[in-house]
Formats: sequence, C-alpha cells, structure tokens
Amino acid sequence: SQQVTLASLASALAAATRLVLLILQLRYGLDEEMMAVLEAHWSPKVVDCEMHNGWEETTEMALGLLLKTALGKGGGKGEGSLPQAPPAPIKDVGKLKKLIVNVIERLEARS
Repeated sequence: SQQVTLASLASALAAATRLVLLILQLRYGLDEEMMAVLEAHWSPKVVDCEMHNGWEETTEMALGLLLKTALGKGGGKGEGSLPQAPPAPIKDVGKLKKLIVNVIERLEARS
C-alpha cells in the first residue's frame, strides 16, 4: 500500500541522512557538540505528519539558519532569525542540494 511505501522511503531517507552525518563527523573530526548542532539542523529523523512541514522543507529552512549562525562566516557570532511563516512546499530540491553543499564546504573550511 501507499503507507507502507512511504514508511519505507522515510526509513531509507533517515538511514542515508544518518550515514552522511557519520561520514562528515569522521571526515572533519567533529566533536559531540558540533554533531549535536549539525543533527539539530540536518535531522536524520523523518516524520510523516500532515500537520507539519515535510523533511525537505524543514531541512532547507534549518540548514539556511545553520549557515547564518553556527557555520556563519563570523564563526557563529551572527544571529539568525527564525522565519515568521512556515516554508512553502518545495517544488525543486535544487536549493536544498546547494545548502547541503554549502554546509559541507563550511565544514571543510573549518577543519
């Protein structure tokens, strides 16, 4: 059924996200504190709930905030403001991909 397929895809996304985060931790020697910050913004928890935004929308918004704060050019001294409105549904994941690349580039620059 569609629910089983959706649950399977959510599990695969969660596992892939967790794997990427672990690879980043090993590659860049991230400590527990930085991993907690990274996981708070790039969460491997995929929740399917019609009352919440999807994983893509939430992650896009959170990674944008991460790049302005903890991984900001000022070393985390800048203050990011939370959006006032919920994010619009994503029609193209191009921006999310770009944000993921930007996060990895900032981690590379910090190491």
